[in-house]
Amino acid sequence: MTGSLSPQPLQQAAGDVDWSGVRGAVRNYVLGRTGRHDLADDIAQETVASLIEYGRTHQIATIYGLGFRIAGKLLLKHHRAAARMSEDEIAESHASNDPLPDHMVAVRQDVALVSRILRRMPRLRREVLVRRRIRGESCATIAQALNMSTKAVEKHITRGLRDLNDALDRRDLHE
Repeated sequence: MTGSLSPQPLQQAAGDVDWSGVRGAVRNYVLGRTGRHDLADDIAQETVASLIEYGRTHQIATIYGLGFRIAGKLLLKHHRAAARMSEDEIAESHASNDPLPDHMVAVRQDVALVSRILRRMPRLRREVLVRRRIRGESCATIAQALNMSTKAVEKHITRGLRDLNDALDRRDLHE
């Protein structure tokens, strides 16, 4: 078999194939598409290795045709890997610990909703809830400061949290 670019049936054993001709044709094919000698050499070598392996168990009708097809797939694989690597590098170089803008908008909307709900609550319930959940005061401290029982403070907290949760649930249903 010669090293020409025209497809030729592979009738003889794999040991009789002019692999240097196949390798050269594939190398030129890849070099013409990429302009990179290193990549052309790597893909040509991998293509020939794949052809030899495939030829051990299958009959190859046109060795050059299959070689170009394998090389094309390897080129595509290389370009995809390079694109992924480039995306990863860009992501790393532009990475920020700041929250995403859409997350910030959602948080602001949630804060506005909670503020509206708190303003609509009875004054005492709002006071108890703010002292407990925002300021972190104990139920006993709140009860003493507001001249109430601890049980009443707990009920105000429970009702206040239920009001907040109900409003957030209604918001989720409307989104």
